[in-house]
Amino acid sequence: MPLDPAQIAWAEVIAVMERAQLARLKRRFGPMLRGKRIVCLDVPDRFGLHDPGLVDLLTRRFNRLAPGADGGADRRETG
Repeated sequence: MPLDPAQIAWAEVIAVMERAQLARLKRRFGPMLRGKRIVCLDVPDRFGLHDPGLVDLLTRRFNRLAPGADGGADRRETG
């Protein structure tokens, strides 16, 4: 499901899977992203639906985003 302006306005943190998605997000919603924390998880599009490897990777990446977690290894972009 594509993002819409209401979802962007509501969000504090926005996570994308790939750099290409980050670029599209910025093109589509540029000014609306100011003040939002945008995180690129750098997850390649090579996994199938519910792939255990994908689930594990996403779990580890999202755990770093949790409050109080050490997120130093994730790649952040703030709009």
